[in-house]
Amino acid sequence: MEAPLTILYSHRLRGDLALLPRLYTFIERLKAEHSEPGRALLLDLGDSCASEVFPCALTGGRSTLIALDAMGYDAANVRGALAQDDRARLEAMFLNITLIDEAHHLEKHGAVVGHPTASAASALYVEIDPAETTTLANGRLRLAGIDGGQVGMARLDGDDVSGWRLAAQGVFTMPPDVRPTPTISGIIEMILSEARYAQKRQGR
Repeated sequence: MEAPLTILYSHRLRGDLALLPRLYTFIERLKAEHSEPGRALLLDLGDSCASEVFPCALTGGRSTLIALDAMGYDAANVRGALAQDDRARLEAMFLNITLIDEAHHLEKHGAVVGHPTASAASALYVEIDPAETTTLANGRLRLAGIDGGQVGMARLDGDDVSGWRLAAQGVFTMPPDVRPTPTISGIIEMILSEARYAQKRQGR
């Protein structure tokens, strides 16, 4: 039997870049408490940007995804939220995060992460579209939608031979006293500075 696999995830961040340095601290705390070393997946279920938020509008949704990459996210749901030219710009930056849409998925730790309509020859398929509740049935894991400032968790036991079992699940709300991680704060400042510069060049 393989070591348990823990999936931590966010949803509905809606371009709130100021939240991310604290969220990173909180995620790292949860990872230490709920996962074995090297046996975690960090996902974003979508709604990472909002068109009314200036960095999102200015960058076509790229700003939050750049921050999530710096935070060590494995994959983010970008279906319907990222134009092809914006996706190409992100791919040219050689980010580590996998941008998941109908044509792209992630394979890691014996699991495949993708969209519900996709099929894959894997004993564990993680659907990146949010669901009403977290469930595991027939090798397909569905993750419950949550709010910004929360982190969802699903812990799985098993392997490709004996099958996977949902051992634990939960939604954790970030306490107000969580301190920001300076490195992520610096990255957010850089993203905002570049967005303001682009805004000025465009005369907005």
